[in-house]
Amino acid sequence: MDFLNENNISFAIRVKVDKCIEGQDGHVRSFKTLLRRMRARRGAVILLGSLQGETKGPHTELSLAAKQLKDGEWLIIATNYADPYAALNAYRKRWGVECLFGDAKTRGVNLEDTHLTCPQKLSSLLVITTLAMTWSYRCATKVMGRQAIRRKSHKRQEKSWFRTGFDALRNWIIIHPQ
Repeated sequence: MDFLNENNISFAIRVKVDKCIEGQDGHVRSFKTLLRRMRARRGAVILLGSLQGETKGPHTELSLAAKQLKDGEWLIIATNYADPYAALNAYRKRWGVECLFGDAKTRGVNLEDTHLTCPQKLSSLLVITTLAMTWSYRCATKVMGRQAIRRKSHKRQEKSWFRTGFDALRNWIIIHPQ
């Protein structure tokens, strides 16, 4: 984080709830303790300080934005953004991109298995992958409509939106081509 600060690179990095923060008053407190007191508040909570265990220096002051998610878990973002609420929004967008990469790689198309090095061929593969993924998302919309994907007992989705559409598309092509 110091390197990013020193080079004027904005960041929004998720921090685990078991970390501690050294506040501007010098007291060290755990996030669990701080956030337990703030459960009654709705929306995001902004804290100023530095993460315990990080090197002390002129650039360690951070803004920490915390928001309680629907499942009760806390999303804590360490940032150097002037507006910590903007950091929460940036992290939300980044998470969408991470999910897209997961769908393009390990959870679906296995794009990482390619051994292509020719830029033109790789470009063609990316276009085909994009079309296949878009088609899968559209198939998920056709199958699911506006209803939510079922959740397992541990509250996580049974399948991703992409996987639902991908399985439906494969079923339609292989089993029911008409």
